[in-house]
Amino acid sequence: MERRRADGREWQIRWSLGSLHFLVILAFTWARIVRDGVLLSRVPVEWVPWLTVAVLAATGLLTPLLGRFTGRHTAGRAFAGVATVTGISLLGWELLLRTRTAWSAMALYVWVGAYGPLLVAQFWLLVHQSLDAEQARRHIGFVGASGILGGVVSGVTATLI
Repeated sequence: MERRRADGREWQIRWSLGSLHFLVILAFTWARIVRDGVLLSRVPVEWVPWLTVAVLAATGLLTPLLGRFTGRHTAGRAFAGVATVTGISLLGWELLLRTRTAWSAMALYVWVGAYGPLLVAQFWLLVHQSLDAEQARRHIGFVGASGILGGVVSGVTATLI
């Protein structure tokens, strides 16, 4: 009976982490597609290298702030907080982009470029806390493949739309 409970728990861990990774990468890829499309429709392509430097600077500034916030919480709570903040911020960006200004497109480019890797890193911290070494050997491949599938689904749907 104990083995059955363990198998059910293993299945639940695998699918919950896989589904979460699928959704994180799906959303991040969609945000990048929108970010790039909006940017290139409003700003000359020559600005992209400078914006990439701005992404680096923003990520460098956000990382210690995120570390201070997440250091006080469990990985699950920290991930939920970061995902909530980024989700709400993207809704705000949608409203801001309606102004059709170049600066709003550049700011979105920097924001998505900075928060995306931090959100993905926070997800993997959650995975690290959720799995022991033996579970990781059994489940990491599935969880990683789920994220790849999320990126593929985003790309295919964007192409179709």
